[in-house]
Amino acid sequence: SPRKNDFSLDWDGIEVANGCGVGGIESSVMLDWFSFLNQGRRKMALGSTDSHKARYGQMGYPRTYVKLGHDDPKKVTPESFRDAMFAGKISVTCGPFFEFKVNDVELGDLATISDGQLNLWAKVAAPLWMDVDQMEVLVNGELVHTELIKESDLNGTIRFEGTVTTSITPGKDAW
Repeated sequence: SPRKNDFSLDWDGIEVANGCGVGGIESSVMLDWFSFLNQGRRKMALGSTDSHKARYGQMGYPRTYVKLGHDDPKKVTPESFRDAMFAGKISVTCGPFFEFKVNDVELGDLATISDGQLNLWAKVAAPLWMDVDQMEVLVNGELVHTELIKESDLNGTIRFEGTVTTSITPGKDAW
């Protein structure tokens, strides 16, 4: 039987992706992370490779990207890395690299939407050998929009760049 003191919220990040197959991404751990966010508990999603043997799949995926405001590795300090992580300037991926803004507010920052209209600017990039055929928009863990990415839209490694608009419930916090 469960004991009252077996669980602690004294942690900052949760590994939501340990592989890139459907079981590695759409897992019960992802649902746990969604639950924490829905309760207003800001916990950082992390993805890390767990490559023990090359014969079991692609090596080196997933990845956690941290936005530091520059591309110079010489400028990275443990403090700047930590600060960016705690500010939510991170994304987890199995290949495609994405950037997005909500009403010109960047990843990790708080956006205010007063009219119930979510305007999400997104840019999705991927290597030429990788298929990227759709982008899904989730609000509070629920799928609210699927944007199909047509092959004819491809421009080299940039697969999508534009604004997606969808309705959300006004007057309520969301992630």
